[in-house]
Amino acid sequence: MGILISMGGFIFGYDTGQISGFLAMPDFLRRFGLRHSDGTFYFSNVRSGLIVAMLSIGTLIGALVAAPIAYFIGRRLSVTFWCVVFCISNIVMISSDYHWYQIMMGRWVAGLGVGALSLLVPMYMAETSPRHIRGALISTYQLFITFSIFLAACINFGTYEHQRGNSGSW
Repeated sequence: MGILISMGGFIFGYDTGQISGFLAMPDFLRRFGLRHSDGTFYFSNVRSGLIVAMLSIGTLIGALVAAPIAYFIGRRLSVTFWCVVFCISNIVMISSDYHWYQIMMGRWVAGLGVGALSLLVPMYMAETSPRHIRGALISTYQLFITFSIFLAACINFGTYEHQRGNSGSW
């Protein structure tokens, strides 16, 4: 059970690792970037900064509001609730065709879920795991973060060329 709940770290690492690759993918640039006079696409510093930073802003807020919610409805239901919030954020981002602000707001909502799970997952693991394996189980949370950053980089690398002209790359 501890390994399964550590997957909360996976979404944190994957969301952190994948966005840098997305910003460089041609289809993502074409859909959400600005157009130069020569026909090429680019992201302004403000636009790319907002898309990237909204996850961190949401993470801060999510971590702050998760503890009171967990106190009232319990750890397990809180983890479930924030996983649903994260899934909703992915629906918001996937449903965007050409609106960069929808991606930005989806990342903010994703950050709420990521921040809450960053607080709740280690707390839940610490409270439910046996004392003699507690440290090892809680360490799996960080292991999943690191592994998912690596996996996101591999997926970005693998899909950059093979899915160049469509949204399958991102």
